[in-house]
Amino acid sequence: MCDKQMLEENLTQKPHKYVSIKIHSNPSKPCRLKTKIIITFLLALALVSIFTGYLIYTKSHSMTEYPSDPIEPRIPSVSKLHVFKRAAACSDAPICSEVGKTILAQNGSAVDSAIASMFCNGLLNQQSTGLGGGFFMTVYIKEEGKAYSVIARESAPAAATSDMFKRSVNKSSEGALAVAVPGQVRGLWAAYLRWGKLPWASLVSPAIEICKEGFPLSQIVLDALLIRSQQVKNDANLRQMYVDPRTDDFYKVGNITKPSQVLCETLATIAANGGDELYNGSLSMEFLKDLHRVGSVITADDLRNYQPKITEPLAVPFGDGDTLFTPPPPGGGLVLISILSILSGYRFNSSSIATTEDKILSYHRIIEAFKYSYALRSKLGDADFLDLDEIIANVTSPEYGEEIRLKIDDNKTSYDSALYGAETYAEDDSGTAHLSILAENGDAVSITSSVDLFFGAVKMCDKQMLEESLTQKPHKYVSIKINSNPSKPCRLKTKIIITLLLALALVSIFTGYLIYTKSHFTTEEPSDSNEPRIPSVSKLRVFKRAAACSDAPICSEVGKTILAQNGSAVDSAIASMFCNGLLNQQSTGLGGGFFMTVYIKEEGKAYSVIARESAPAAATTDMFKRSVDKSSEGALAVAVPGQVRGLWAAYLRWGKLPWASLLFPAIEICKEGFPLSQIVLDALHERSQQVKNDANLRKMYVDPTTDDFYKVGDITKPSEVLCETLAIIAAKGGDELYNGSLSMEFLKDLHRVGSIITADDLQNYQPKITEPLAVPFGDGDTLFTPPPPGGGLVLISILSILSGYRFNSSSIASTEDKILSYHRIIEAFKYSYALRSKLGDADFLNLDEIIANVTSPEYGEEIRLKIDDNKTSNDSALYGAEAYAEEDSGTAHLSILAENGDAVSVTSSVDLFFGAGFSTHKTGIVMNDVMDDFSSPGITNAYNLKPSRANYIVPRKRPLSSMTPSILVDTNKNVKLVIGSSGGTRIPTSAALVAIGKLWFGQSIKEAIDEPRVHHQLFPMYVSYEYGLQDAIVKGLRAKGHKMVRYTTIRSVNCSLYRNSTAIYGNADFRKAGDVCGLN
Repeated sequence: MCDKQMLEENLTQKPHKYVSIKIHSNPSKPCRLKTKIIITFLLALALVSIFTGYLIYTKSHSMTEYPSDPIEPRIPSVSKLHVFKRAAACSDAPICSEVGKTILAQNGSAVDSAIASMFCNGLLNQQSTGLGGGFFMTVYIKEEGKAYSVIARESAPAAATSDMFKRSVNKSSEGALAVAVPGQVRGLWAAYLRWGKLPWASLVSPAIEICKEGFPLSQIVLDALLIRSQQVKNDANLRQMYVDPRTDDFYKVGNITKPSQVLCETLATIAANGGDELYNGSLSMEFLKDLHRVGSVITADDLRNYQPKITEPLAVPFGDGDTLFTPPPPGGGLVLISILSILSGYRFNSSSIATTEDKILSYHRIIEAFKYSYALRSKLGDADFLDLDEIIANVTSPEYGEEIRLKIDDNKTSYDSALYGAETYAEDDSGTAHLSILAENGDAVSITSSVDLFFGAVKMCDKQMLEESLTQKPHKYVSIKINSNPSKPCRLKTKIIITLLLALALVSIFTGYLIYTKSHFTTEEPSDSNEPRIPSVSKLRVFKRAAACSDAPICSEVGKTILAQNGSAVDSAIASMFCNGLLNQQSTGLGGGFFMTVYIKEEGKAYSVIARESAPAAATTDMFKRSVDKSSEGALAVAVPGQVRGLWAAYLRWGKLPWASLLFPAIEICKEGFPLSQIVLDALHERSQQVKNDANLRKMYVDPTTDDFYKVGDITKPSEVLCETLAIIAAKGGDELYNGSLSMEFLKDLHRVGSIITADDLQNYQPKITEPLAVPFGDGDTLFTPPPPGGGLVLISILSILSGYRFNSSSIASTEDKILSYHRIIEAFKYSYALRSKLGDADFLNLDEIIANVTSPEYGEEIRLKIDDNKTSNDSALYGAEAYAEEDSGTAHLSILAENGDAVSVTSSVDLFFGAGFSTHKTGIVMNDVMDDFSSPGITNAYNLKPSRANYIVPRKRPLSSMTPSILVDTNKNVKLVIGSSGGTRIPTSAALVAIGKLWFGQSIKEAIDEPRVHHQLFPMYVSYEYGLQDAIVKGLRAKGHKMVRYTTIRSVNCSLYRNSTAIYGNADFRKAGDVCGLN
């Protein structure tokens, strides 16, 4: 999730669409949080939170066997720093924060938001909070400039006595006598009557739906279950919810658990009848029967007479004119005030923790303040039953802190509790949950609730339930600021690395890949299943104004920030590209090239930027005749790179912000480093020897203590020379690598390893800005995609053939329908890849006739007449192929949609992972091996097919590519779809499948990207398919004659944006763990 944006996530066990919470205006008909929100929010927000927030971070920090204390500072957690402009909701469970946010979005008050979140949290964290507990709430009303405390702490029953636990201490913490009169529901009701705006029922309805649908078990709850295992298993309702009857053990983390039906009914009754229902309504009678059944001394009078208290909070000056509001006793606010008052006189600042010695002294003082304040705590209690005025006046006085500081010895502590003023001990309490709300109008709520020990008294009444808490450590967010003066380029401050990389990147690395992708793309996959594959943990993002999608979350964030600074779509793409060239340099970077499709809304016109690498002037058609390996590895494999000059050309045409400002995010990232991702690690293993033999790459990726690659999540830093190269390009412009002083160092590096690229090759390289292919698509839409040597014509061929089948949602409604549809799609792939073997660089070939044919209305119909719905053929000649076309790989993609309607789709590459397998010595650039994308005469492929003459090497020629960045525009000249893929020869089929899924099959953009893929490129003569394609479909396709081979590695990765009249929907493929960031 991007730091400046909170979004709905989309993860279900069946296909779905995002459903928002809608508040009905009629309280007699309470709104329903539609069932699908449970699928969407719970299995996305909750599962992601469970596995990242706990397994990755908490698990490693809360185990009983800690490693030795580290010398290095602990790395920041994977919790996310979120930054919002209008309002925010923070709770212990992501879905409950989402519920709170949605209430705020419906113009609910801060208290409305808190109430809805509390009911939700009472389900997801019932070991710590819930209907059977109580809370303290601080409310601030901006219009009044006044704060209030709501004290809904549980109270002792009338029959309770001072010595009731004298003979059995255990009964004070377990069983019926441990239960105090709960204050939670009546407290929320009192707060609602004072400050609520929306219908009460609408605030409880989200929790009711969550209760009915269930939610994933979290590690925090499981830990609490293990602590109170016997008690939970002895309770019928809790056992039903948490214990797997097949194993008689607790469910595992991520398993769906459902509260008892009676609890859901209890919530529904409270929603319909109000908060008093549990205290003096018909529900109270059932509640009392439940309590008395287990021996409680709570009576009907106790329930009726329980009253929450709305009072003034403690208010003390804090800092430079600020005021701190916090609950009075029996709340813990006075202890907090004591700590802060003592410490305020030390004038702590950043220098207080600058050195180890400074930190030791500061922590010593903090600990001493804790000790004096907890001595104070032993004297406190309920202010309604004690005279605490003198104590409160003392602690809140200006002199209090100074008096305590005089007692603190900076050189030593004491183990004598009497020295700190303690004469008795105060009971521990635990099992709490917290949430914070800040509304757009300036009102705020801070609320902490509890059932005391985990699962309270562990007596769950038949009509009643409890709850829990999980907190996370915040980071500081530093935004990217663009200077208006290009001579003083902006700096992306260092802390963005902590915030964005270690939050966005680590979360993405561990959720998007380790949790889901690893389980679906390991080499030992399960057999094909007849069940649909569950949706991935990738997130469906929804924005109103603009969006940026890339293969790396931080690069999407960089792109979004450029858009927020009023940068153009091309500015955003350029900044994201320089960023992605660091985080995914196995696939893209300064030593590669790209294809870009640009749409300018004001003109209603699209352009293609072709910055594909080109053959050096000294290259010859048969240069690899004697050594085929040299075409993919080493200096001869390197074509003249087009990336930097291509971006410079696009900038000069459509850029708005200073050029340097677009590179500085990448420069800062380069200097600070970033976490290694699983995707990059896989690429490192694939080209291990080459990487380890390169000094710059070895330094970046190889741990010198083990001589093996760093692990996922370890911080890796690019070479210093690469950072310097970026800084020079930022200062001097994109031509610097081609005809500036930098070009001389670059050439020396290339010549040192035997490259034939010359100064003339660099100076003469020119990217090409031209018209894209433009074809009608659907009902008046137009598809723009790059001409050859790009892969756009293959995509057009596929879609033109398939358009006549009039695909819709019924085309995949049944297994038989899906088998036929997939058969037709595969046949279209085969005919289109036969076409691909005839293509090449349009500047060196006359492709006009082929292009006119494929883009004609008759083309698709001609091919459809050749397709037999009952069978396929394994004869490549039948499809029109006479030669094979080289495979390409190692690509990266990003999609941008700006607020003004402009769009950019760009796919870049260095060909194989890490290109030619080396980086330039003094400039640090990973070089492409694009010469391998040409065909060479006399070299047949593994199927004894001759090479494609259309793709032979010619000096200055660009090799054929599969890259297919495309933009679909509707009849009103508005962008409808920005689409593209990485993945070599699988790019056109991947892009086609996503477009078909979204535009024809009626899937959401996420569902279309998640869908298991099929691919056929004619050579080899088989269908590659992903795990997740149902077994019945695989068998059905085999029955039509298709040879089916399941592949076990990531082959194609999509990053797409879809726009309709209301919003922009974006999804980054889970297969590479990217993300989408945007503006609302």
